[in-house]
Amino acid sequence: MLTSRSGSSESRRSSLRTSPNERPPSSVPGNTILSERRRKRRDDSLEGEVSPAPTQRAAEPVASLKNLHISLERNGVRSDVLKGIDLEIGRGEIVGIVGESGSGKSVMTMSMMKLLPESSRPHIDGEIRAAGHDMSAISPKALRELRRHRIGVVFQDPMSSLNPTMHVGSQITEKSGSAEESIRLMEAVGIPEPRRRYRSYPHELSGGQRQRAMIAMAVAGDPELIIADEPTTALDVTVQAQVLALLKQTQQRLGCSVVMVTHDLGVAGQIADRIVVMNAGEIVEQGPSHQILSAPKADYTKRLLAARLSLDVPGPPPAPGVTSKGSR
Repeated sequence: MLTSRSGSSESRRSSLRTSPNERPPSSVPGNTILSERRRKRRDDSLEGEVSPAPTQRAAEPVASLKNLHISLERNGVRSDVLKGIDLEIGRGEIVGIVGESGSGKSVMTMSMMKLLPESSRPHIDGEIRAAGHDMSAISPKALRELRRHRIGVVFQDPMSSLNPTMHVGSQITEKSGSAEESIRLMEAVGIPEPRRRYRSYPHELSGGQRQRAMIAMAVAGDPELIIADEPTTALDVTVQAQVLALLKQTQQRLGCSVVMVTHDLGVAGQIADRIVVMNAGEIVEQGPSHQILSAPKADYTKRLLAARLSLDVPGPPPAPGVTSKGSR
């Protein structure tokens, strides 16, 4: 975890201009994840924008969607992707968004950050609020600061999200504000030898380490919300479990909310307090994780559960040299 550090605004601006080849600090003090200095810098950067007071933010959901309809265009054909979505993300909760490919789950979460591709000419009808802002009326300045400080994103493929020509630590520093803070973050998310890895390029890290670096970038601004879009899809089972545990620990330390997008009910069930099941652009069922996994009501949810892979083999293992039924 990370500690806050004191320093002038000029030194913070200088640290943002740190060259990727600059040697990181030789010593790193102890850690705490919550950083009052960074939180103050985040709030100061939003000064002058219309934003709710802290007490009001604490009372309202960190994100909400009301009667949200979104259509996108592809090859000249417009399709309805979301059809009347109503959803609230409470403060401090972990919500799993589950559905097969094409269900609209990623479009829904990316709309919270206004990250839908302009090439698809999105048409949006309904209300989207995130971190106290109406996303249809947010100014470009407030949007940049919201993405930098209040909402963090962990994408599915870190290799395509990280800049291959920059050191990993330098990319984290663009959000954290200093090399020293970045090394703290890298240590907090479990990247080994963070001082040395600070100067590694993305291709020099393993898949799990790259995803940990993405999580470090996501938490660098002390966010109110972290959106994790299929963060474990490209990882093996062991690393997948480690990344899920890290997301859970990060949420507990920061007290932020997490939206976990996945096609796997089992993955969502490992960390989510609540599961939202989507199909064909609609929410078909939502509720506490234990309820969705043990007593689903919607037929689609039941089919998703039935489709999970099982390694259970009935009966005792066959004797050596004997082929069991169904092994071919």
